Amino acid sequence: MHRIIWVYHYGAIFNNLQIDHIDGDKANNIIENLRLATCSQNNCNNKNAYRNSKSNILGVSWSKTKRKWVSQICKNNKPIFLGYFLNQEDAITARKAAELQYFAEFAP
Repeated sequence: MHRIIWVYHYGAIFNNLQIDHIDGDKANNIIENLRLATCSQNNCNNKNAYRNSKSNILGVSWSKTKRKWVSQICKNNKPIFLGYFLNQEDAITARKAAELQYFAEFAP
């Protein structure tokens, strides 16, 4: 549906671009919530953590061996280690800062 709405308002979608939902809600197809994005950009604002995540935050996990929280992010399919943290809030803060740095306007 979002592709039809985009084409109706702006015309054809070229260069293998995708339609990204700015707020992450795939059901929200108002034109102000849609933008063109590459596949990589479209994946940047994914907010879903893995099902077995102890933090429920994508990129933040518990290391059993280090007994600390780990924060990481991926850019261009390459993992970037952000550090080990004694508390979960610091690991989440590091992840959110990295999202702004690496994903800019496509950050969740």
